Amino acid sequence: MPQRLCVVMNQTPPSSGKAQKLGEEIVGELIGRPGIDMVLVDAGSLENSHSTDLLTLQSLEVDFVYLDWRTPEVAMEWLGCSGIVGKRFPHPNDAVATLDASPGRRIYFFDLQISSDSGLVCQAVLELLANRQTRTFSLTGGNNKSMPATKYLSPSKIPAAVVPNVSANKTASTPIFGGRGLSEQQLDELVELLNDDELA
Repeated sequence: MPQRLCVVMNQTPPSSGKAQKLGEEIVGELIGRPGIDMVLVDAGSLENSHSTDLLTLQSLEVDFVYLDWRTPEVAMEWLGCSGIVGKRFPHPNDAVATLDASPGRRIYFFDLQISSDSGLVCQAVLELLANRQTRTFSLTGGNNKSMPATKYLSPSKIPAAVVPNVSANKTASTPIFGGRGLSEQQLDELVELLNDDELA
């Protein structure tokens, strides 16, 4: 299944036309993008324990991008107080975050106070998505479904003419088919069995 990336954005920007324009451009660019799940929240409404925005955030169980106009420290503390558990994880747009390799949800923070180009913000988010989608191997208890299991024909499915009859007095150097090739009919039977086994 293709990787997806949840993007949460605080839609209550500072009361400036520039900030509002930036927020609108980011939403317009990311919403509906393949692989992106956009979630808009009102920071003020999260003070209400029954608000839809708070319940939506608390239902998230995946890593997510968080876009906010507040400083990372203030925003992360606010998320924690709202019951949103996760660790701020470093990425190219937040290189000062502390790398924590322990298990746990990752929150990729974007400080919109220092961003003025919506295109650069969206490009960085899409790069995070692309990086997640390039992980083709996952360790799931040693059962990797992305690697096809090798199929083998059981001896009972092999035509009798193909199974060698090696007696005990023959040496290992004896040709397995006695130097005689298979007939066209025998080859056809073997190919048909191989095809049937692949489709099984």
